[in-house]
Amino acid sequence: MVDPVTMFADGGPFMYLIMLAGGAHLIALVIQLVLAKQVDLTPLLWAGVACIILLGMLGSMMGFILAFHAVAKASPETKQTLLAMGMSVSMYTTAASLMVALPSTFFTGIVASVVRTVRMREKAVE
Repeated sequence: MVDPVTMFADGGPFMYLIMLAGGAHLIALVIQLVLAKQVDLTPLLWAGVACIILLGMLGSMMGFILAFHAVAKASPETKQTLLAMGMSVSMYTTAASLMVALPSTFFTGIVASVVRTVRMREKAVE
């Protein structure tokens, strides 16, 4: 099994974007929970989950492009290595985006339910 540090390093620059988007999503979740009565960020939270997934898919496509570009230009001896490196970028970014997006989706659903309940109770009190 590959350790997370190797996975992060081999995933390329898209790993940083995926982690940054996941961190921003976590901050938005906390803000939404704290300010549930004042603001409704649930559309933004669902868009954040979609962005995380799309960043992973973009990283995957860039990995494929790098792999096939390298294979087209490389000597026969190095083609296999370059193809494997490009494929690892592709698969690592996809895996990372799913590892971030799955819990983000779960917690966004919970927070959306909490916000809906808080808002319903506020209307009932009025």
